[in-house]
Amino acid sequence: MSESSHDTPVISVRGVAKTYRRRHRETTVLTDIDLDIRAGETLALVGESGSGKTTLARIVVGLTGATAGQVLTLGEDLAGDRRRASAQRAHTLQMVFQDPYASMNPRLRIRDVIAEPLVTHRRAALGASGIRAEVARLLEAVDLDPDLAARFPHECSGGQRQRIAIARALALEPRLLVLDEPTSALDVSVQATILDLLREIQQRTGVAYLFVSHDLAVVSGIADRIAVMADGRIEEAGPCREVLSAPSSAVTRRLLDSIAHPDPRRANPAHASAGATS
Repeated sequence: MSESSHDTPVISVRGVAKTYRRRHRETTVLTDIDLDIRAGETLALVGESGSGKTTLARIVVGLTGATAGQVLTLGEDLAGDRRRASAQRAHTLQMVFQDPYASMNPRLRIRDVIAEPLVTHRRAALGASGIRAEVARLLEAVDLDPDLAARFPHECSGGQRQRIAIARALALEPRLLVLDEPTSALDVSVQATILDLLREIQQRTGVAYLFVSHDLAVVSGIADRIAVMADGRIEEAGPCREVLSAPSSAVTRRLLDSIAHPDPRRANPAHASAGATS
């Protein structure tokens, strides 16, 4: 990928804050958040429960509004044009949720689940036969048999459902996928195959990822950069290897210490990656 393609971030977050007002009380969830995500890179947003990482992810993708600040999409602030913002975001940003089953209509077959964004945004260009072909292509792109299209979500395994959710998110060829704890509901062996799939898709398409997680062992295998959140703020940020090998914040050290592994040398994912390259 050329250097020029990285000049304008896919997403720029500038001074974003979020406050919820209930009756006479205010709760601040995010304070003065700044970050950029460029084409082809993975930024991991990590933190403990309640740190604000999921709220920030929802603001980035447009599911939640910010109280203050800007979210620039390909350098543009679309906040003043809701209709254009909705169309632009659909083709630029898509979200993959922690529980893929909850984000699917259980009464729809898989072909209809994946076809939803195509029917909404590309029906005139593709037609019915084109949409069917796209659904088959998308299933193959996530290493699923196109025959799976005739099944219902409950007839698929958890790993298959997450692949289907990724296929649906890729339907409009977005520039960024926001992945909210995409492997936390899966068995460890299935987690590994999903992470492999995400890496392969990124290498093939150049899509960027905002990968939200509490698990540094998971993000150490996929992230280029890490932003660590606590109490609605970014405590530290930097290249993945640097942050994990020499954390500067107490919350990062706490997250590293929480990783359980039978070999103590591999409890810290930075040790594991260092050993693999020695």
